[in-house]
Amino acid sequence: MIDPRTAFFKGAIQDSNWPLPSFHFMVLIGNEKWSFQEVGNLTASTETLTYRHGKSGQGGSYKVPGIQTFEPVVLKRGMFSGNTSIFEWYEKSTRPDFERKDVVISLLDQHGMIEMIWSLTNVYPSKIEGGNFNAKGTGDSASSMESVTLIFEDMTLDNYLSYTMKKMSGLF
Repeated sequence: MIDPRTAFFKGAIQDSNWPLPSFHFMVLIGNEKWSFQEVGNLTASTETLTYRHGKSGQGGSYKVPGIQTFEPVVLKRGMFSGNTSIFEWYEKSTRPDFERKDVVISLLDQHGMIEMIWSLTNVYPSKIEGGNFNAKGTGDSASSMESVTLIFEDMTLDNYLSYTMKKMSGLF
């Protein structure tokens, strides 16, 4: 049995109070698992509309939520010999009959279990970058990096339990 007076100092009751690590995540593009070093800009914002009713007794204007917008998400990873999958996906997206994919980004806990899930729908790559090369080989240029910028229509954030329940009920 855990002694509650000393459990705090031994970390036994701290597990639910620590923030999740940002370095342990997984990316699914369609049904394929892709490896990335960095996921950036999971950002949603809502436009604020100002409204003033002519017969309103309110002295100022009303503020109401408008259209929700999403910033492009940027995925970065090291370049590997023979791996052109990002460029191939980008190249396909420039054709009239390209297929949009769904992307699932999962934040994992220290044990590798899924904790939080960002679901991006109707995703296509709008930009790829092959890397910046530097003969000095120092700092960030020590390894070749590539990145892809993703455009999408909708983003949801769920924890693992609610995501699983939605999948089972056919909401995704």
